[in-house]
Amino acid sequence: MERHYYVRTNQNALKVSKPGPDPTVTKIDVLKEIRLAYPPVQAPKDLAERLEISNTAVSNKLKDMEENGWVESERVGRARVYWITDDGRAQLDPEFSSGNQ
Repeated sequence: MERHYYVRTNQNALKVSKPGPDPTVTKIDVLKEIRLAYPPVQAPKDLAERLEISNTAVSNKLKDMEENGWVESERVGRARVYWITDDGRAQLDPEFSSGNQ
């Protein structure tokens, strides 16, 4: 679902896309982005930009994933950063969880 907002410039209004909640972006998609990222520690804002969803949407997914043990987080300065755990890797690669690494 794409949300729009309008920006008024002089006499004209421009329709601009604004990222919002996207029901097609799953927690697994967020895990994949963290796994593929360098460095492997990511801030919600960076993930939201790459997944083209709102900061709030990605933060809610990260909160659920942290409660499930798929990611861990730590506050660094004013930001919170996340990284994938072994349980999170197991969600992406079933062989990982069976010990066949």
